[in-house]
Amino acid sequence: MRSKDELRTLLRKTRKNARKSLPIRDDYPPEALARFHVLLKNLPVIAGYRPVGSEMDPSPLLERAAHHGCVTALPFIADRAAAMEFRCWKPGDPLETGVFGFEQPSAHAPPANPDILLVPLLGFDSAMNRLGQGAGHYDRYFSKYTNALRIGIACQFQEIDALPADPWDVPLDAVLTEKGWITGPASRIAFP
Repeated sequence: MRSKDELRTLLRKTRKNARKSLPIRDDYPPEALARFHVLLKNLPVIAGYRPVGSEMDPSPLLERAAHHGCVTALPFIADRAAAMEFRCWKPGDPLETGVFGFEQPSAHAPPANPDILLVPLLGFDSAMNRLGQGAGHYDRYFSKYTNALRIGIACQFQEIDALPADPWDVPLDAVLTEKGWITGPASRIAFP
């Protein structure tokens, strides 16, 4: 099995090339959106992210959640030593450039405690292991806030046979792709 660093290099290149050459849109099939809408029933706080490079864009999902009446949020990192947190933000609100160059809400935006996290990834497997950029911000957040549902946002081609998993890795509950909804084997999400 390849190391995480080898997989990151390969998957970054694959995703970048695929996003350039394939007609992949950042929208989702109706049956996947119907499942997402079921999760909005109790008006949860939904956190997404601003895409960087070739990451899938969760904006259509955040817009739907905000339109439905949910509070929406984005990651916020105060400085290089700070843990990732989330701040309230709704589509159309201004953003600032954060310490790592990512767009994030203002430091003055109210903090948010997400019930559902829409997370970026480089790769995932059928066990819902997630390979991120390698900084560990999401893994640390997942470990601290265990009740939030974790939904990866990816292209179907980002699924690989198996990812190496470390003891601190926390699996996703599901992955939403341009092809559909994939629920993990240990998912806490149940649909009627």
